[in-house]
Amino acid sequence: MVLRVAGVLVPVLVLGACASGGRPVPPPSLGAPASSPSPSAPSLDAPGPAPSPTRDPADVVSAARDATQRAGSVVVTRTAQDGEDWTHEDIEVAFTVPPSARVLHVGDDIWTLNVVDGVGHLKDQSERKSTNRWTRLDDTETAARLRGLSPEGLLGVLGAATSVAAPTEETVREVPSTCHAFVLDPVEALTLAETDIGAEPGDTPSPSPTPTGAATARLCADGQERPVELVVTLGGQVTTSVFSQWGFAIEALPPPEHLVDQPGG
Repeated sequence: MVLRVAGVLVPVLVLGACASGGRPVPPPSLGAPASSPSPSAPSLDAPGPAPSPTRDPADVVSAARDATQRAGSVVVTRTAQDGEDWTHEDIEVAFTVPPSARVLHVGDDIWTLNVVDGVGHLKDQSERKSTNRWTRLDDTETAARLRGLSPEGLLGVLGAATSVAAPTEETVREVPSTCHAFVLDPVEALTLAETDIGAEPGDTPSPSPTPTGAATARLCADGQERPVELVVTLGGQVTTSVFSQWGFAIEALPPPEHLVDQPGG
């Protein structure tokens, strides 16, 4: 081997060879060869968190669903906004068998849903009249609405995830959380988003254009993998669900019988 550098550099090269088990290593001042860039060097042009090739989105979603089920009950505040259109829902649900739930929905339609021991009652307040009348739902319609209140339904749009980035540790809603950023299939995500707790049996979602722009979701979960916050972006619509009061008793009460109309009544 012929060295054409000043003698003072020779000891440095020798030390480098010793440190590498006998293989010459260029000193820092000389830099790495142009043909061998460091594989760990980050790209300055990276467009954000890259999907993790070792993580399956379904594993992350399954862990959150299982943790939700184990908790027994939860309160969810969900707000969706698309331009000037918005919807707000206050949800309380106990994952018992049969389940109990209470929902207040405010948007183009206004209604309250009570499900006690699997029996559903709905009060339609869309006309903003104080009739205080309830309609008892049949078993099929009750089951249809409860699908959106199950752990799968509350996190349903995540079933459209195609990839997930490496997790980040953050404080969300004052809760130390692990956050996961998903990329969604826009068509499948839109279909799942339209199948909600307001759907009636046999309803077919009206055709909607494929969202232009982002189709993403961000799920942050606490140390027990229970959801803290879920933010879903489908084009111009952003839906935020905040989860709290895990394990608290749900006080869903059936309405008085004299205020209840039977199905079809």
